[in-house]
Amino acid sequence: MMNKVIYGGISIKINDPLLKGWDVRNPIKRNDLPELRRDYNTPGVVLLVDGYFFSVESVSLYEIRNMTLSGWQVFGCSSMGALRALEAAPIGMRGLGVIYRWMRRYEIEDDDEVAQLVHPGNNNPLTLSLVDIRYMMHLLKKAGNNPWVCFEIVNEFKRKPYMERSHTLLKERLINVGFSTEILADLFLQKTLKTLDVYFAVNYLNHYYP
Repeated sequence: MMNKVIYGGISIKINDPLLKGWDVRNPIKRNDLPELRRDYNTPGVVLLVDGYFFSVESVSLYEIRNMTLSGWQVFGCSSMGALRALEAAPIGMRGLGVIYRWMRRYEIEDDDEVAQLVHPGNNNPLTLSLVDIRYMMHLLKKAGNNPWVCFEIVNEFKRKPYMERSHTLLKERLINVGFSTEILADLFLQKTLKTLDVYFAVNYLNHYYP
């Protein structure tokens, strides 16, 4: 069985049953990949999902390059992983999922689209990422709601600092423009796009790297 390692904890919980058989680690930061190489005698697959990039130094392209040169298959999705996959494509890293595809097509361009505040103790998200707000507005449009209202809400939250994009503020804004509490209750029960991208990536890698 191939060694499979994932850096998550925010977009997907470390105890998610889908991750059975994976070495699950906390969000990635600088110097984590050299440590990973020391932990394993043979290369395998590593999936970068969540990572730190404001509070501490983020994982570098140099570290990713050393991983690919040493035989590791390096993938990224959802958050920091999608950002690095786009930047590190020329050195062998590969991206998976919708968020990575949006980045590759320049449908989203700012790093703070995937940024979130998290609880320092358990990594539970305290705010929404803008990519997940975009996805929620997509769901509302798909259900037949006014696309212009959804477009304006995305733009409104894009103008806010990432640390102010709260669940409460989004709910209040949607109620103010006429959405019912029933619709919102169902909307906020949906899995985030970040999480859906991780599920896709893990299933993909489980299939092709058993």
